[in-house]
Amino acid sequence: MTPKELEDIPAELHNDFSEAIDTAPHIPPRFYDLGKVYWKGRQWVVNDHGIERHDGKTYQIPVDHIRNLQPCDLERLRKKLWIDFEDFMAAYRFALLLLDAGRIGPSSPRYGQGNS
Repeated sequence: MTPKELEDIPAELHNDFSEAIDTAPHIPPRFYDLGKVYWKGRQWVVNDHGIERHDGKTYQIPVDHIRNLQPCDLERLRKKLWIDFEDFMAAYRFALLLLDAGRIGPSSPRYGQGNS
C-alpha cells in the first residue's frame, strides 16, 4: 500500500490495521489446521503447538519457547505494528496457565502428536 493510499483510509480505521491493510506482508499465509485450540482471541490462539496467529498468517511461538520469552522479546513484539499486542498478551498469559496445568507442553498427553 502506498503512502497516498494510506492517506485515503478513514481516520477511524488508522488504529485497526486488520480492517485497513495487511501490515505483515512478509509473513506467509497459513495453509494448515491449527489443531486443538484452547483459547482464541482476535488475532492469536493457544493450541497444542504454542501461540499462533489465526488470522490467515503464519507466526508461531512454539510451546517449548513460551517460558523462555524475556521482557525484551515481549517489548520487541509490542513494537510490531501488525501484532495485536493486547490480544497476544492474553494468549501468552493463558498459555502459561496451560503449561503450569500440564495441558500443553512436554507433560501434555497430546504433546508432539501433530495437527490432529
